Amino acid sequence: MHAVRSSIVAALLALAVACGSDDGGETPAASAPTGSPTRDVMAEPTVSGTFPVGGDQLVMRCWGTGAPAFLFEAGTDGSGLLAFPTALVRPLAEDHQACLYDRVGTGSSSQPVTPRRTIDEVVGRLHRLLGKAGVEQPVVLVGQSGGGNLAVQYAARFGEGVAGLVLLDVPAPADDLGKEFPGAKAWRNPEHIDWVDAESRQARIRMPVGDFPVLVVTATDGQSDEQDQSYWLDLSDHSEQVLMEGSHDIHEDDPEGVAEHIRAAFGG
Repeated sequence: MHAVRSSIVAALLALAVACGSDDGGETPAASAPTGSPTRDVMAEPTVSGTFPVGGDQLVMRCWGTGAPAFLFEAGTDGSGLLAFPTALVRPLAEDHQACLYDRVGTGSSSQPVTPRRTIDEVVGRLHRLLGKAGVEQPVVLVGQSGGGNLAVQYAARFGEGVAGLVLLDVPAPADDLGKEFPGAKAWRNPEHIDWVDAESRQARIRMPVGDFPVLVVTATDGQSDEQDQSYWLDLSDHSEQVLMEGSHDIHEDDPEGVAEHIRAAFGG
């Protein structure tokens, strides 16, 4: 009898607790999470447009804010707006402005108006584009393959506008490129850039070109080996080289890894 009475008392107590917590017969709603949702820095570009530069029309887009800005240079004949994965750009845009653009003859930018263009003309256009688009200098130039050659030339010519260089699997200047691409073959490409002349100019650059950080990223299965690309370490007394497993397109093979190395070298 005592056991039965205890069971009844327990049941009544449970019922009382349930009734006491009932608010008009409705279950209380869960508390809404506090704080604002995570901001997607890639949702809205901070710069977006087509900019007239010396008779050309250059398309540029930037995301994020913060200095120094990162300016990406795609490889030979590549569209800068399409060449670099979001997984590489996004981590940098979280703390910095990150800018991509199409050079003349690539992507959505205009076609070349001259049959042959020197590397100095190309970097001169970039310098004017940054001013037109309102991108604050100095910038960190991130160049992949042939884009790395352009980044180095820009630093040699406009050193005051450069806060650092990132070279993604960029071979050292070749001495015999003229034998492979003689005469007009040197510039018969979508961009009309004379790459033989460009390589010659690269080889004559006086080292170092600046006192800023330089990150040389070499791929294990890239266009040249670690020793060849160590050539670029002389660009600055603040240079380092990292070896990453992947192909010449290391920025596509491991964009997150490349972003980590860049953030480690330049903060953020």
